[in-house]
Amino acid sequence: MNYYIGIDGGGTKSRLLAVDKNQQPIELLHGESTNLASNTKEFVTRTLTNLFSALFSQNSLEPGDCLGLCIGSAGLDYAGVSEQMESIIRAFGFSCPVLAVNDSLLVLMAATGGKPGVALISGTGSVAYGIDSKGNTTRAGGWGHILDDGGSGYWIGKEALKHAFWAYDKRGKQTVLEDSFKRHFGVSELRQCLEELYGDNALTKSEIAEFALMVNEGAQQNDEVCLQILHNAAQELFLLADTVFKKLGGERPDMTVSGGSLSSNDILFDMLQELIKEAYPDVRVLKIEKEPVLGAVHLAMEQNTGFLRHC
Repeated sequence: MNYYIGIDGGGTKSRLLAVDKNQQPIELLHGESTNLASNTKEFVTRTLTNLFSALFSQNSLEPGDCLGLCIGSAGLDYAGVSEQMESIIRAFGFSCPVLAVNDSLLVLMAATGGKPGVALISGTGSVAYGIDSKGNTTRAGGWGHILDDGGSGYWIGKEALKHAFWAYDKRGKQTVLEDSFKRHFGVSELRQCLEELYGDNALTKSEIAEFALMVNEGAQQNDEVCLQILHNAAQELFLLADTVFKKLGGERPDMTVSGGSLSSNDILFDMLQELIKEAYPDVRVLKIEKEPVLGAVHLAMEQNTGFLRHC
C-alpha cells in the first residue's frame, strides 16, 4: 500500500502520522525527541528506529511504498543539519522524496494549508516563520537557548529562577517564586538547590522550561515579578513576530501561535495579542487548532509544488 509520512519532531517528543493516498489516517505514533539540535545523531536514529519499526510491523508497510516523507524540527533549516536528517531517514530504506524543515513551517502548513501566514512558536524554544502570497518564506529567531529563545518556556523558566534567587539575595523584589522553588526542590533555603542547577545531573532545557508554569500560577495571584516576567516575554515574542511581518513587506496575513508557553498561558497570550493589535490592527492572532504533524503530512504530499521551492 502506498502511503505518506509526516513527523513533528519536537524538543521533548515526536509524533508520526502515516496516511494513505486519500489522506486517510493509517497510524499515529508517539516517540521521544527527534531534534538534532538538542540530541545526538545516535539518539535521534534510535527514536526513528522505534517509530518506523512500529509503523511497519503494525500495518504491514514497506519503506519502498512510501510516496513522500516530511519531518519538521527545530534547527532543520541550519546549513547541513537538514541534509544530515535526510541521510538518517534514507538509511531506513526510503526512496521517496524526503523533506526536512523547521518545525514552525509545520505550524503554518497545519493552520493555512500553504496560504500566506505567520507562525509564532513558543515552546521550549521560540521562533517566528512567515510565508507571503508568492510562497517566499522568512524567519526570525530560533537560534537556541545560548543565543536566543526569548519568550520561550526555557527563557521564562530561567527568568523565574533568576528572580527567585534575587529575592533570596534581597537584591530583587519579593516574589512567590522563591517559595515555589523551595517546595519544588524540597529545600528550606533556595541555595540548597544549586546542585540541581549546576551539578553533573543538572536540569535539562525542557525541565527548566516547565518552570514557566510557576510563573503562570504566580501571575494569576497578581505577583508583580511573575507579571513582569510575562510582560517581558510578550515583548520578546512580539519582536520575533514584528520582524517577520516587516520582512514580508506590505502583506499582513493572520498569525498563528503554537507551543506550550502560549497555548497554556492565557495571560501571556493576551499580552502578546495586545501588542500585535496595537502594531497591526488588521492581523488576527489565532491559537493553532490543528496538530503540527498534519502540516508535515501536507508537506509530504505536496513536495513537488512550486511553493516548496522557497522552503
